Amino acid sequence: MPEYLAPGVFVEEVSFRQKSIEGVSTSTTGFVGPCRFGPIFDEPSLLTSFADFERIYGGLDRLSFNDQEATNNYLAQAVRAYFAEGGSRLYVARVFNSLPDSSLPGVPWPDGHARWEPAGSPPGEFTLRARYPGAAGNFTVTFLFKRGQNVFDTTEANNPQLRGVSNRAVVWAQTTAENTASPPGQGQLYWIERYFDETSRRHTYRLRQDDPDQNADGAVQLDQVAAVRVATVTVTVSTPGKFSDDLVWEDLTFHPDHPNSLSVIF
Repeated sequence: MPEYLAPGVFVEEVSFRQKSIEGVSTSTTGFVGPCRFGPIFDEPSLLTSFADFERIYGGLDRLSFNDQEATNNYLAQAVRAYFAEGGSRLYVARVFNSLPDSSLPGVPWPDGHARWEPAGSPPGEFTLRARYPGAAGNFTVTFLFKRGQNVFDTTEANNPQLRGVSNRAVVWAQTTAENTASPPGQGQLYWIERYFDETSRRHTYRLRQDDPDQNADGAVQLDQVAAVRVATVTVTVSTPGKFSDDLVWEDLTFHPDHPNSLSVIF
């Protein structure tokens, strides 16, 4: 633009052509529609491949609404075509029409985490629920409970030790003393607590069955133990169809405060 330093008449050429439209990225788009599974209340999910769509929204299988005849899964087909044609970023929002008697997900545990059940109590009941509604949420969930080798080391008669255990781990243990919670020689479930022993002036372990928030009265000391085996569970989630491999979480424990517990992972 010229700079006018003195008063007068000046001639300036001005172009009347329209300015060209600057280019913008067309690699990101958004789709909205029904699918077999997936979030319904969350923000739209960002997908970078069709495999992401299969994992989150359930794949190409046909859709059935309110027990009506199955229809084409147009949203899944459009997503597959988008990525096949070179698309790289896609936001997908699921449309869901709930039935009047349907129970939506999101029901938490009463106290926010799984409950610790004392070993002497009958086994508790629990309900497995898919996170989101839809036929693709009909997963097969398998629980494989395992009891490991004896980790109770009595090499030093006056100083028994637990090897390979962690604080808050759940174990199956046999006791030797009459005043413990279970009869001598009979195994029951306990959880491991690491604490500082004022007598020996060092950290050691003891076995407990009470609620984690209670005190340690009645805890089983290591000199009352005959055998200790770590108890774990492996959870396998098998998804319907062939669009994804099984999801496996190995060697989970049951105490809610353990970093690898069921209630932390799920």
